Amino acid sequence: MNSHFDLIIIGAGAGGYTAAERAGAAGKRVLLIEKAQLGGVCINRGCIPAKTLYQSAKIYRQLQETDRFGVHVDSVRFDMREVIARKGRIVAQLRDGVRQQIERRGGVILEADARLIARKAVRAGDVTYTAERILIASGASPVIPTLPGIDLAHVVTPTELFDHDTLPSALVILGGTPIALNLAAIYTLAGSKVTLITEQPGLLPDIDEEIRSLLLRDLNAIDFHFSAQVKSITEKYVRITDDNRMHDIPADLVLICGERAPNVAGLGLEEAGIDYDTHIHVDEYMRTNLPGVYAIGDVTGISMWAHSAARMAQVAVNHMFGTPDRFRIDTVPFSLHTYPEIAAVGLTEATAKARGIPVRVARLPLTANASYLIENDQQRGLCKIVVDQRTNVVLGVHLYGGECSSIVVGAAAMLEDEFRVQDVQQMIFAHPTLSEVLRDTLYELR
Repeated sequence: MNSHFDLIIIGAGAGGYTAAERAGAAGKRVLLIEKAQLGGVCINRGCIPAKTLYQSAKIYRQLQETDRFGVHVDSVRFDMREVIARKGRIVAQLRDGVRQQIERRGGVILEADARLIARKAVRAGDVTYTAERILIASGASPVIPTLPGIDLAHVVTPTELFDHDTLPSALVILGGTPIALNLAAIYTLAGSKVTLITEQPGLLPDIDEEIRSLLLRDLNAIDFHFSAQVKSITEKYVRITDDNRMHDIPADLVLICGERAPNVAGLGLEEAGIDYDTHIHVDEYMRTNLPGVYAIGDVTGISMWAHSAARMAQVAVNHMFGTPDRFRIDTVPFSLHTYPEIAAVGLTEATAKARGIPVRVARLPLTANASYLIENDQQRGLCKIVVDQRTNVVLGVHLYGGECSSIVVGAAAMLEDEFRVQDVQQMIFAHPTLSEVLRDTLYELR
């Protein structure tokens, strides 16, 4: 194998494999190096397994609620063994798809540890490979707390949880991250008693406060302990202090689901002269301080979502090969598969005001939307849109209810192109669809 490439990528998660596909499609010779599995956390141990479990748990819950739609189901059973087997098939299919997409574009995939040894050189195994450009997409790893009992067999991270084919009767989740809340919702839907413990005073501090309050109200089956400290884990309990009181919370399974730390160790960053501390520092074009070396995804600490990594990959590849592009943090959408769902993009009302931006805010219950009412039958939901009072430009869209993740990309496009209120109102939305709520909410500003 020729050891010189146009681009070497370290890490094959959502960012790394997207960069390999984009550069390969542009006719560049690409080497993608991954020490574990293609697809990284998202496909193997994160987004995809979680969404697969969520889909099964959501169907299970919906089948228990069909009477209001005039559909009567006599018996419903949730089989975690079959759910996990289905997850395995989907993950394997997607991972194979990534390999095929890269290889059909001429990319070379190498399973090895990799580290920079010079500005244009990477050592993988016993071989040195060179390239005009290098892209670091090494991701992040779970931060495991130091606690008595942390090594017990029933204490797991999401990696082990997604292969655990027995539904726990009592699941205790340590952490207040979005994935922690996602998994809390999934296992509650499936029938587990779920307790979520976090040192934070609340959940999802970056989410619109009104949306967050609605979510906590509807997730009342989950036992939340905020501002709590875990003292120890035993084979049957998790001991915490909460409001200056000690609690022993029963647990068949304990899930460690706290923060993730960027993978900066062992990459040769210091020797190469790359500017980093807890994460690699980059600009809006994903450039490091070292010419020709870029970094994307979780390792940058900027926006730790798989779709952010994929967009950063596109920006980096475009920039390094001469196409103007930049990463805009304020237009990154996200969705959280709780029940109901949350989806949002852009500034919250509080963030806009903190930046000194005068805003107008429009709100509309999702039950005012015909499609939502048909599909959800009176289940509460909300669309909230933040608009710059001076320019009428849409700054943020915040959605709660049903399958709102299906329309957040439309809201993201509005922000990316700086749509004004009148621009949105002149668009034609298919009827009846949930997307109409994006237009109709803005009429509430009149």
